[in-house]
Amino acid sequence: MDPIANIDIFDVQNGSWSFALLSQARTGLNGIDAGNLIILAGGYREWNSGDFPDKPSAQVDIYDKESNKWFTSTLPTPAYGGRAAVLGNQAFFVFENIFDRIFIFDLDSYKWTEKFLSEPRWLTIPVRIGNKVLFAGDYKYEKSNKVDIYDATSDRWTTATLPVRSTLGSFAAGEDKVLFPSLDNSNWIVYDAISETFSTVSFSDRFQAIPIVVNNQFFVGGGVISTYPIIDFSCRVWKISF
Repeated sequence: MDPIANIDIFDVQNGSWSFALLSQARTGLNGIDAGNLIILAGGYREWNSGDFPDKPSAQVDIYDKESNKWFTSTLPTPAYGGRAAVLGNQAFFVFENIFDRIFIFDLDSYKWTEKFLSEPRWLTIPVRIGNKVLFAGDYKYEKSNKVDIYDATSDRWTTATLPVRSTLGSFAAGEDKVLFPSLDNSNWIVYDAISETFSTVSFSDRFQAIPIVVNNQFFVGGGVISTYPIIDFSCRVWKISF
């Protein structure tokens, strides 16, 4: 994918489109809506000959909704892709090419800090639940069962262990529970924020399904139910009660 410099912006109040220019042309950005700010962090500037992202960027473009102005910042290390979560006055960024740490952006001071993971791993999933942010899974040299947890109330980091090693593709978060679907088996992981415990729930050999939350109720749709001799998909939607 070629790097781009244009951003298309839709105004939901008047139904109109406009555009802005990034400070540096790139793609594969890690973006999040952080209260009054929209943060577009990192990215890569070209593909290499092996058809992989190349030349990661440390550039960050930030839009201030109140002032309707853009400004820039710089990541501690060039990075691309990944996911982010916001809790309080901090935005937590996990990047695809950074295996050993989390980048944290202070929404008040506009400064970056780094927090090293308890175990280096790839494609860690950041999830906000209550006053905590979980950083769960995913790969080291094998599937990881490590979870790093930040508690905003105590301003402390702790670690936990998942009940099974699994490839975690996404998540759905309710008021006090998080459901992590597995991409490679039927044992899904549930986090209970009240008891601060992890458990598993089985979905009849269904994996790669999609979870959503509506009014604090969990629903799971689709998924793969068989891979041999042919791939068989499910068309069912389940409602989950905890």
